[in-house]
Amino acid sequence: MSDPLASGPTLPLPGDDLAVLRAQLGGAPVGRRKLWQMDPRLHCSVIGTCLSLGDLRRIARKTGVVFAPDATDYQIHGNFVRWAEQAGAAARQMQKVLERRHAVAIRRFGRGRTEDDLVVLWRQSLDAGDVPGPYWALLTHPAATPMVSWRVFGDVHMLSHLVGAANQADIRRLRALEAEREALADALAAAKAAAARQEQDSRALVQRHAAEIAMLTDARAATRSAEHRLAMAEARIRALEDGTAAAALEARIADLNRRVDRAEAEARTSGRTAAARQREIVSLREANLRLSREVAALTQEWSSAEAILRTRLGGDGAPAPDAETAAHALDLEGRRIAYVGGRSGLIPHLRGVVARAGGIFIHHDGGMEEAKTRLDETLAQADAVLCPVDCVSHGACWRVKRFCKQRAKPFVPLRTASLSSFLTGLAALRAGGDPGTGNSDGSTGTTAEHVEGDAEPDFARR
Repeated sequence: MSDPLASGPTLPLPGDDLAVLRAQLGGAPVGRRKLWQMDPRLHCSVIGTCLSLGDLRRIARKTGVVFAPDATDYQIHGNFVRWAEQAGAAARQMQKVLERRHAVAIRRFGRGRTEDDLVVLWRQSLDAGDVPGPYWALLTHPAATPMVSWRVFGDVHMLSHLVGAANQADIRRLRALEAEREALADALAAAKAAAARQEQDSRALVQRHAAEIAMLTDARAATRSAEHRLAMAEARIRALEDGTAAAALEARIADLNRRVDRAEAEARTSGRTAAARQREIVSLREANLRLSREVAALTQEWSSAEAILRTRLGGDGAPAPDAETAAHALDLEGRRIAYVGGRSGLIPHLRGVVARAGGIFIHHDGGMEEAKTRLDETLAQADAVLCPVDCVSHGACWRVKRFCKQRAKPFVPLRTASLSSFLTGLAALRAGGDPGTGNSDGSTGTTAEHVEGDAEPDFARR
């Protein structure tokens, strides 16, 4: 690089050099100059004064530049001086560091509007020993003419000679401080990276804890729901054990028996009302028979429910067996169980009971929603059919009964569309054996029966 001071003390630049610089700058620039927009002969002074070697090494790492292990500081400096001429990655990184590092000086010199303002600000900075920031701020200022720029360059050039002649101990101390600053900067960057990683790990831990809390909340809600259902089942068992329902039915039977006795006595003493009394007697006897069957069905339901609850809880203080052992008591041996009618909300529970008992559950709503033409298809797939007579249409129940009669399929009419009636029906089906077994009196209780005759079931009491 040629020495610009060799042109003489009056004008820092030769006339042709000044013309070239003005042509490069296009007259007075509108905004502040970039590093690659200034005279390339100033790059050596700017980079050496306004950036440290640590800055240059960090910029090299960011831009992917790898120097030889034995590269000298002068060689590193020279490469960056050459790269500053073009608006490449290295030049843009240097511009970014210079703007950030010397932002205070840039703002202070930004108050200057004329060449004289810049000279005054420069002298104040020079007297205060503040050179790097003001040097960069002045050279990139829009009002900085080539004459002012090279005048300031001369000051810095001579200052470098003075620094070179200064105490070597100060130079060593300065280098040590610069190295310490670079080490602290690296340590700060590493600490920031570690803090960022730790913050990320903390957020991930918080998210995991939130997920675990949500899972525990769901599990607690499920446990409370199960406890509520168990309490309801226990309350029902206690009601059955108390015999309240059975006692009411027995009292009604006793009352009907008394009425039958009175009717028979009146019929014997009065021939005029014999026919009417006889019809009443028949009606009362039929009602008595139906109630007797309901008592038997209720008793059987209570026994089945009590056995299943004891199996779940583990009788006599023994630990409760698992679900497979409990279901073994109703082993259906793979049979397909069709359920016609019932309540839609109970269907998933019935399906689970059949599955745990080793069977296959098939359901038809009895014609309320599904086409009635599918009823025969559903019945044809089944090995046995259960039908709650209180929750199915009259026609559907009659059709199911006739279909089972024609194909000799076991048919179990259930008293109600409840889980306990369904369990009792399965137990009766399991004990019923082959198709054709059933009640000798043709009852519609919960004993598996092979339906005979085309008579429709009696729904008067249901």
